[in-house]
Amino acid sequence: MAKIKPNYAALGRQYNCDPRTIKRYLNNPQAGKRQTNKRRPSKLDPYRDVIKDKYKTCSATAIFYFIKELGYEGGISILRDYCHQLKKAQYQQPVIRVETAPGDVSQVDWKEDLVLYTREHRPITFSLFLYVLGYSRKKFLT
Repeated sequence: MAKIKPNYAALGRQYNCDPRTIKRYLNNPQAGKRQTNKRRPSKLDPYRDVIKDKYKTCSATAIFYFIKELGYEGGISILRDYCHQLKKAQYQQPVIRVETAPGDVSQVDWKEDLVLYTREHRPITFSLFLYVLGYSRKKFLT
């Protein structure tokens, strides 16, 4: 029975696929299984702790020049991608909004002696009063 050659064309029509695909799967049972890729070590791995300490206060370019002095041999683009991932993870924390009842809370801001200059470079001095309702967040500006 092992010497009987299957009809790949008929099997392809039956399973609605190419006969060469049928042949490949019948001849090699491992062909349908996914291979797991081994994770290669990144050039950034030895410097991840340094980057995590500095990404909040420094730009990716500044960090690049700093770790380059420590012996980093990689490029700046993978460093930028890594810093972007760190910053994105930092800002995904949920924001808790404070909801208040109508007429409960409001905020008042007052700014004196603001100076703006016209196109003719004449100064205009004024004061601002801002009143924000807590429930509707409607603003009144005078």
